[in-house]
Amino acid sequence: MNEQKIANKNILRIKELENNIGINEINIYAYITQDYVSKKLIINGELYSENISKKITMNGIVYDKDGDIIISGKNISYGYGWKTDSIHPLSVKGLFPFRIELEIPDNIIIEKIRVYPS
Repeated sequence: MNEQKIANKNILRIKELENNIGINEINIYAYITQDYVSKKLIINGELYSENISKKITMNGIVYDKDGDIIISGKNISYGYGWKTDSIHPLSVKGLFPFRIELEIPDNIIIEKIRVYPS
């Protein structure tokens, strides 16, 4: 399995939106992984907040070299039994991890990604 890191300069965020929700900081590590069957973009992150203002999901958007949106998705589900993809304000007091996994079509070259809460 091959892995290719996405450079930090190619990871876009919307800091004003993060601040309005109450997120103080987000750390992101993104990479492409490919095996014989599929190609995926994995976005691992952690957000830091003392008080987010509402229930959120973390979203990822992939852009090609022309700025076209190739694919988008949200963080994977949390919990046991009853699962949810929402990050609840009561769950976030300090650091909270999230992960987004996106299947990438063949012959697509990722130029930039955007990660944002909604």
